[in-house]
Amino acid sequence: MSTVAVVADDGFELSFDEPVAADSIGTVKVDSYTYHQEYGSPKLEQRDEPLQTVLDDVGRRLRLRLPKLGKRRVYVMDLTGIVSRTGRSLLGGRVYYTLEATR
Repeated sequence: MSTVAVVADDGFELSFDEPVAADSIGTVKVDSYTYHQEYGSPKLEQRDEPLQTVLDDVGRRLRLRLPKLGKRRVYVMDLTGIVSRTGRSLLGGRVYYTLEATR
């Protein structure tokens, strides 16, 4: 994976170094919890996020659409089931993204 970016207020766009196998994107899961500055604080308001996935024609950009992004939340994207078109797994299977504010 190369980059992760927030797209508008409804999700994330991930880009990959190699084309992704379209049949593997159904395994993606996203959950989130409220961020607190205190080190070691509990994960409050933890929830599974409803998700729609859209892969571009080339297979290198994946859009993760969520109903709404919340400020001061940590989004955990579980990508462990994604494989490239040649069958290679991702080097790291989880992405943690702290969203401080929404647009």
